[in-house]
Amino acid sequence: MGKRHKEVRGPEIQKRGGAWTLFSLGPGLLVIAIAGVIAYSNSFLATFHFDDEGSIVNNPLVHTLSNIGGIWHRYPTRFLTYLSFAFNHRIGGLNVLGYHVINVLLHLGCGFFVFLLVRRIVEILSSQGRLRGDLRYAPLFAALVFVLHPVQTQAVTYIVQRATVLAAFFYLASVYFFLEGRWSQVVSGKVRNRVAFFWLSALAGLMGLLSKETILTLPFALLFVDSFLIASGKTFNWKFGLGLLLLFLAFSLAMIRLNLVSLEDAPTISQIKYISTQPQVILTYLRLAILPYNQNLDYDFRIAQSPFEVGTLVSLGAIIFLVVLAVWLFNRERLISFGIAWFLLVLLPESSILPLADVIFEHRMYLPMFAFSLGVVVLMARLQRITSQNMIVMSLMVVVVILGYLTFERNKVWSDEVTLWGDVVSKSPAKARGYNNRGRALAETKRFQESLADFNRALSIDPANSDSYNNRANVLVQNGYPDQAIADCDSALRYPPPLDYQLGMIYFNRGTAYLRKNQVERAITDFNEALALSPGHESALFNRAIAFAAIGDYERAITDNTSVLQMNPGHVKSLNNRGIAYRELGKLSEALSDFNSAIRLQPTYGQAYVNRGIVWTLKGDLQRAEADFNSCLASLPRNAEALYRRGVVRFRKGDLQRAVSDFDQALSINPGLTSASIERERALKELQRRGRVN
Repeated sequence: MGKRHKEVRGPEIQKRGGAWTLFSLGPGLLVIAIAGVIAYSNSFLATFHFDDEGSIVNNPLVHTLSNIGGIWHRYPTRFLTYLSFAFNHRIGGLNVLGYHVINVLLHLGCGFFVFLLVRRIVEILSSQGRLRGDLRYAPLFAALVFVLHPVQTQAVTYIVQRATVLAAFFYLASVYFFLEGRWSQVVSGKVRNRVAFFWLSALAGLMGLLSKETILTLPFALLFVDSFLIASGKTFNWKFGLGLLLLFLAFSLAMIRLNLVSLEDAPTISQIKYISTQPQVILTYLRLAILPYNQNLDYDFRIAQSPFEVGTLVSLGAIIFLVVLAVWLFNRERLISFGIAWFLLVLLPESSILPLADVIFEHRMYLPMFAFSLGVVVLMARLQRITSQNMIVMSLMVVVVILGYLTFERNKVWSDEVTLWGDVVSKSPAKARGYNNRGRALAETKRFQESLADFNRALSIDPANSDSYNNRANVLVQNGYPDQAIADCDSALRYPPPLDYQLGMIYFNRGTAYLRKNQVERAITDFNEALALSPGHESALFNRAIAFAAIGDYERAITDNTSVLQMNPGHVKSLNNRGIAYRELGKLSEALSDFNSAIRLQPTYGQAYVNRGIVWTLKGDLQRAEADFNSCLASLPRNAEALYRRGVVRFRKGDLQRAVSDFDQALSINPGLTSASIERERALKELQRRGRVN
């Protein structure tokens, strides 16, 4: 840099009546934290949504901390994000509370850095004579706008978008430490302070690199910070700028060379269409920042077919105007110029030439919202020319309260899958994905007819949607229509989904349908396919164990049930089924152990009492056997098997009249229970032999 500034504190940031002290670091951050927690207080129990399923719920890599290498191999540029999910799972499993707490804390951390950045920016520009007015409250209100704006909800409440918030946290931290280092160099020239801040900036940038790919614009952001905020007039340290640029290029090429950054994210449209659509998307983002209404998780955004469409040309003209305005305002209104540059820069990774699967998502506005936070500073400086400071502060208080209220209300939409996708369907009625996901949510709440209507609607919009076929198959197999379910799975396989776990679910559903039809070998084949694609698929292991038991392969049934229990020690049905397999192999002690564990975990689990009673019968302990059958019948009085088994025990004990009664009741419930008919005839003959019946 050419000139060194003297340390000057303008009147805008001096203490006045203790107000600056009130909103200094500690109290200011406390106000931000309290406001943020209140605004997001109804989000902590919001369910998993959308990509959470593949990234967290059905992702075995984050279900353990023993495979950190696997996380790195699969997610090198989001390593810290997925590692944090693994820590969440280690602490609380799939309890959503812990995931939301971390997301909100990270969001508040971003708000804290916004507060710190704005404080320093106000000081720097005030010392340069570029800001006038009483701006003591500007850092606080700027941070509150960032934290409470409802457009931020998708990044914060949508758990998997922790990647966005975490990357933004390190991005803002890196910018802040860099700014502190440069300003300390300008003001005092202290090498020690400068080097320490630069090292912190570099460390934060590295951590951001392991959070999400959007960090790649950071070198340019640091360049903008130096040129817009530190440089005086036309002076600029070109060596420094060139060094940053070369560092960025080398870094980017290395990332691409090592395959750590993908230049495409399974795009569903061509690159030219994506590029042609983005100018209109950017203007939509601007509108959301200024007027956050009609928010939507899944916009049905019209795709531009060429760059020469009127909408594209008009939008592109508006963006070019913003760029020209930023250049023109560089020496006239430095902060506005910096805000425009920041907004456009940080949108580049997701709104430029690299096509992504979706053209628009609200979480992409998370980091650009810092530019609108800076607008608070400009607004306060301008309004003081026409009104009082108290009026400005009161007006801003009203604004942040409204923003907080809108955030609270928006979080209600995110409370569960039915409300979220119901909101999407109401706003994007011509898009299949909303109906498909709402249908799945309705199916999970056993509202099967409504879910089938949604899947049918989704398929009428998009007949090649594998997810809709698969989800409909899942509902059909649960409701006793295995043939239709198999047909839907076959249709789904004609349009293979992109993710392994999704393809695995198709094979799982078809395997379950085959199992319902007693086509056991075909079921096992499909379960094998499902597990090859998704090795940690608990339900596929459980159902394959049932299939192995059905063909008498009890050893492999035990192996699969053991795998289920390693993942989920509280899976009482697996304990029960493994106990049956042990019993069939004559391993009665192991069987008793499993049935005891199942009953201990679920004292009302009637089938475990029946199976344990059978073991006691085999061991000749008829008293314990009858007690177990009684325990089952106390909660399930119409359990035909328990009645039949108790009849057998009573027959062996010589209690023939009550044995016949049990057999009669069992047959009235299940007339096809042949073994009960046979035992009843034996009991009646024994009674006749003893002369007790005619």
